[in-house]
Amino acid sequence: MAITGGTTNGVNMALMILAAGGDKVETKVSGGSVRCFRETFTMAAQAKDATIGVAFLPKGSTPLYGIIVPSVTMGASATIAVGNSTDGDKYRAAAVVTAVVPEVYGKAIATASVGDELTADEEVLFTIGTAALAAAGNVRNFMFYMTAQ
Repeated sequence: MAITGGTTNGVNMALMILAAGGDKVETKVSGGSVRCFRETFTMAAQAKDATIGVAFLPKGSTPLYGIIVPSVTMGASATIAVGNSTDGDKYRAAAVVTAVVPEVYGKAIATASVGDELTADEEVLFTIGTAALAAAGNVRNFMFYMTAQ
């Protein structure tokens, strides 16, 4: 199938159209695999400023988005930020999670480093702010990322 593109093309589509000229699209951009790290933890009134490890992303992967799925409200005033040890809100700014429904999180593409591949392995952490979590209930986190294979 010949790729002709649109009136305007993104960077990678333009490379695919010009592929006959020697430019190639990297596997991680076209043909990469979307993977998910799934983690569950039990709330036990974890205190403000506590961190909870919820995912591991390997070097070279591209973080996409996450989904928090609580079995009960996580606390009326407890905030949850999602990030890593050096950037506590890399993926989600601190905010309450009071609804018992899946919540998708991620940063806008305009945010620096969104869509970039990781240069080192990364542990994704929930950081508890403002108040302690609920005393009981489970939380499941799904962290989606892309790899070249």
